[in-house]
Amino acid sequence: MSTSQAKPTVPTPSADGYVDGVLANTAVRTRERLDVLDALFAPATERVLTDLDLPASGRFAEIGAGGGATARWLARARPGATVLATDIDPALFDGAGLPNLSIVRHDVRTGRLPAAAFDLVHCRAVLSHIPDRERVIRRMSEWVAPGGWLVIEEPLICPLGDSAYPAFGRLTTAIEEVLRRTGTDVRWPRHVARSLGELGWADLGMSALMCPCYRGSLGNEAMRLTAVQALPPMVENGVLSPEEAEAGLACLDDKAFAEIGFSLISAWTRRPS
Repeated sequence: MSTSQAKPTVPTPSADGYVDGVLANTAVRTRERLDVLDALFAPATERVLTDLDLPASGRFAEIGAGGGATARWLARARPGATVLATDIDPALFDGAGLPNLSIVRHDVRTGRLPAAAFDLVHCRAVLSHIPDRERVIRRMSEWVAPGGWLVIEEPLICPLGDSAYPAFGRLTTAIEEVLRRTGTDVRWPRHVARSLGELGWADLGMSALMCPCYRGSLGNEAMRLTAVQALPPMVENGVLSPEEAEAGLACLDDKAFAEIGFSLISAWTRRPS
């Protein structure tokens, strides 16, 4: 079945932290944060997908497309292919008028896509926000055609307390705690390759991109915008004091500061033909 024939279900987004919480599309500066993360992670994502040698006229599904950066890249890199982008809230999606790219509202936890229909099913920064992520991986695997690829990429926030800069360490630990309360596990990305390996498919692979965080870097701006979104609940819930929050953010403006902010863990596997 081609993607043009697909009839994805359109469930009502559930009221959870990902839809209406810290990282929701309606949160302050979300679009700016997504744009920075796209710019930060795009080189790694594009390298991984290019190395898979995807078919020129393939059928690709981009799950949790966000602003649409990866879906647009796929559509331009393979103009003879069809790209189906999905998101639980597609309000921020920009398809740039590409004729081979379409968007549907879709909840990966409950919405259906046609079985064995796609040569690529890809998602980035989606599953760490979903508590029952292992079940969702199995659901996504059903949408991959024989010989097709399932690619999952997740950002790992570092250093989670273990930092040479104590104020920055407290800030990242507080971000982790606030996100944990909404169902996000920022440490799970370390296990994404294991989760794919349990499918028992072929050609399991993994790579990691380490993103430095220092004044003027994309990693620095990504961490700042993530912290800005998480600050109100951090302070309101007593996870971090206003003074600790200010000290953590001050590290990002210190010319003597250099640390790891994010890493992107990429893993892939191919369904046997």
